[in-house]
Amino acid sequence: MAPTASLQQPDACAEVLNSCRRLDGWGLRQLLDRSRDERGLDRTVAEVLLPALRHIGERWASGEIGVAHEHLFSSTAERWLHAQLRPVAPATRAPLALLACGPGETHAVALNALETLLNHRGWATDHLGASTPASSLRTAVRVTRPAAVVVVAHLPQNRPGTVRALAGVGDLVAPADLFYAGGAFVTDADREGVPGTYLGADLVAAADHVAGRHP
Repeated sequence: MAPTASLQQPDACAEVLNSCRRLDGWGLRQLLDRSRDERGLDRTVAEVLLPALRHIGERWASGEIGVAHEHLFSSTAERWLHAQLRPVAPATRAPLALLACGPGETHAVALNALETLLNHRGWATDHLGASTPASSLRTAVRVTRPAAVVVVAHLPQNRPGTVRALAGVGDLVAPADLFYAGGAFVTDADREGVPGTYLGADLVAAADHVAGRHP
């Protein structure tokens, strides 16, 4: 599909997928930039970047594309999201969100997207990255005293460790300021007994919910 003068849904997502198939990281960044300029950051994340991420994961799992395609998209998306971050001056006393992938969890693109959305809502963010041990999360919470803590896990095998990590900071964070998300918590049974609030799959709504705790 040839690029059009104006990105339309679902063409924007389709063009991103085509760039990924061609292993065209530069073209992918240009498409994300153009979508941001035309529809804004929130809609680009919700309507282009995250749907493309899901499609690429499904096509990698089916063998339609290879590891190189999945890794190129993930690394390009993470760099693009990082480039959207705005400086938050310490003097502003912006609320701090501490974000982490649970133990064993290495998929961080969606968490990076949430970080960027919170940043554009005036929050400061600290991102602890992939596979954060429960002890490290507790240390970070104790030292930084964040206004919100978000921990994610996408693979079911990472759910138990992530639940333990959430429970491990329960005495340091108000229950209403502790959040979790990801594919490991999709069903009611997955969420039974998990400390904190489940943010769901809509990252724009998730960012609004977290930011609304400390407007």
